[in-house]
Amino acid sequence: MFKLGCGEKKLSIPLYAELYGYGMFAGRRNPGVLGDFYCRAYSFNDGEKRAMVIYTDTCTTDDMYAREMRVKIATTYSIHPDYISFVATHTHSAPALFRKGFCGSGIPDPDFQEHWKESVMEVAEMAF
Repeated sequence: MFKLGCGEKKLSIPLYAELYGYGMFAGRRNPGVLGDFYCRAYSFNDGEKRAMVIYTDTCTTDDMYAREMRVKIATTYSIHPDYISFVATHTHSAPALFRKGFCGSGIPDPDFQEHWKESVMEVAEMAF
């Protein structure tokens, strides 16, 4: 029997957090949110293997964070880390998760980084 699960949580974007990817316009800050941003997860189980896709309304997903979260999810829910994928919707209206090292990537907001990690775990639990 094939089973599908899903989870969703609104992401809170800190007021005045620097937003990602505005090139020479570095320093662009969040004056307030016009629309909601989400973290969502889908789990798939065919009875033998489980897989999960987690996507968030961020510009990119940091590989270091994705690896960290794969380990946490795999350990908590007995799923192979290779079956967990992360996707970003590529919006420039959310804070950076990490510093890319060039002028326009934005300075990551530590509160948002932690909120993102917590949200990933919450939607993973909902989906499983």
